[in-house]
Amino acid sequence: MDKYQTQAKSCIEVVIDFSRPDGQRTRPLLVDGKRLYVDEHYISIWSPILRAWCIECPDRELILANVQYDHVLEMLQCIHPTYKDVDDQSVHILLPLAFDYQMEGLLHRCECFLVDHKLPFLEKVWLADRYKLNRLLVLCLREMKPNCKIDLTGTRYYGLSDRVKVLILERLHGSPAPDEMLEQPIDLENLQRVSDLNFALIRAKTGRPYYINPYYIAAWSNIFFVSLLY
Repeated sequence: MDKYQTQAKSCIEVVIDFSRPDGQRTRPLLVDGKRLYVDEHYISIWSPILRAWCIECPDRELILANVQYDHVLEMLQCIHPTYKDVDDQSVHILLPLAFDYQMEGLLHRCECFLVDHKLPFLEKVWLADRYKLNRLLVLCLREMKPNCKIDLTGTRYYGLSDRVKVLILERLHGSPAPDEMLEQPIDLENLQRVSDLNFALIRAKTGRPYYINPYYIAAWSNIFFVSLLY
């Protein structure tokens, strides 16, 4: 009996109709002249960009410009409880959206897919470079062999940043692959002044003050969440 119950549960699919509002999904996104309805609290956890827009434009539909309706729908299906799989077609749709909307969780899902997915070497490196997928970039460089054949005249190579071109050329000449890619320094200037978005004062161990959005931080940290409650 347990076996059949397990099989039945695994066949259950969660289907969400984003074209219609419900009790939770009341905020409309206007894309290509059509509306998709989302829970603003849910999408705010995934994207600080969308969260800021929700705060700046309360009770109004959010207009997403320069994106396609089908692409945004694909994104919503991947981050909601439907958790649609990333595949070799959707990854190219999801990466620019996840990057532009700063959706670290979705970028991570795309990166995990690309790590195990077979693509031409320079195609993978270009994606890793373009969307700052440092783990994928390091793995690609480790797979390189000194003196291996790489097309250094194609469009994908010319599209790489100078930093990654240097890493590839060094690897071709026998340099070891890096153990990790250092992240670019984070610009904290916008957190050092109070704003409508970041209004709660906290202090680092050094005593330096920063202004944060407590609701956003609480969504990611149980410690902050408990602090807000008590």
